[in-house]
Amino acid sequence: NRAFGNAGAIALIARAADGSVRDGLSLLDQAVAHGGPGAEIGEEAVREMLGVAERVHVVDLFERLMKGEIAQALELFDSMYGAGADPVTILRDLAELTHWLTRLKAAPGAAGIAPAFDMERGRGLAERLPMAALARTWQMLLKGIEETRNAPSAAQAAEMVLVRIAYVADLPTPADLAAALRGKPAAVSGAPGTPASTASGETSAASPAAGTSPAPGVETSATATSPAPVVERPEPTASPAPAPVVERPAASPASFVDAVDLFEARGEPLLHAYLVNNAHLVRFEAGNIALRLTEEAPRDLPSRVAERLSDWTGAGWTVENCDEEGSPTLRQQRKKEEEERRAAALAHPAVAKALDAFPGAKIKIRTADAPFGALAGAAEG
Repeated sequence: NRAFGNAGAIALIARAADGSVRDGLSLLDQAVAHGGPGAEIGEEAVREMLGVAERVHVVDLFERLMKGEIAQALELFDSMYGAGADPVTILRDLAELTHWLTRLKAAPGAAGIAPAFDMERGRGLAERLPMAALARTWQMLLKGIEETRNAPSAAQAAEMVLVRIAYVADLPTPADLAAALRGKPAAVSGAPGTPASTASGETSAASPAAGTSPAPGVETSATATSPAPVVERPEPTASPAPAPVVERPAASPASFVDAVDLFEARGEPLLHAYLVNNAHLVRFEAGNIALRLTEEAPRDLPSRVAERLSDWTGAGWTVENCDEEGSPTLRQQRKKEEEERRAAALAHPAVAKALDAFPGAKIKIRTADAPFGALAGAAEG
């Protein structure tokens, strides 16, 4: 009950729970224990317990990113991370700030009041930043949060996200570039009020201005008095935009091994490793895969695998986690194959004779056709 007396503390716990009632109750119990018997559970105590970054630092970090100040932004991030702030939480705070500023810019009356965000400072940021920059930052943060959650080092992944945002902060959007190319004025010489250019590109100092007579007593040659030809430069035309590269849908995998190889080919090494090492195949059908996952596999692995396969193939896929035993993992199958090949090699008379002739020699088994890409290697005896 003491925790419910502070709206800020409850807001932080609810936000950290991310929609999970169980996680919310667990965090609430931790907050009560963190505060001690009879102590009031305030926002600062919960913020310290969760390692949530101070909102004023988040706004400072956002401003540095929008100005393209990469070094200062990384220095501030290091300070926040050193104080205990979680990298994913920092990115989520930046995303929340970006969303609030976007609403403040698009519909000031409906933006509401963001907790611990200064309204006047927010209005200033919303007025200065174009809507395209806010939308672009929002998309980069959404992708960056997912990358940071799955990265081996969350801090390094978050830093790379900040570098990308700061690098493109002051770059024009594709629409701005196209508009600038279309609206560029033509460079034409000989305009009114400027001296005419000669065919060689030089201006004759002895040539009088057009429409005037030479001074009395001054003789001029025909060349000096004749107006020089006006050379018009061709109006620059914008180069045609390159045709967008459309990635063709991948062929629907015919087996589980084909599906796993697709993750390696499409640049998903983490999901590929989980499928090779932590997934026992129970059933494979077109559009449906049933797996028994080990405890080391993430809980959302089935949904992420199904989403990627659906995107790549253009067909709907479902992946389920079941309790049936299933076949050995692909890593276990590969290890068994290597052991069998090694045993067969040791039993070969020529190999046995070579080992007798060279005591201490080792046998190396090389796989010519490796179905699992980088995970296939050499087995040494």
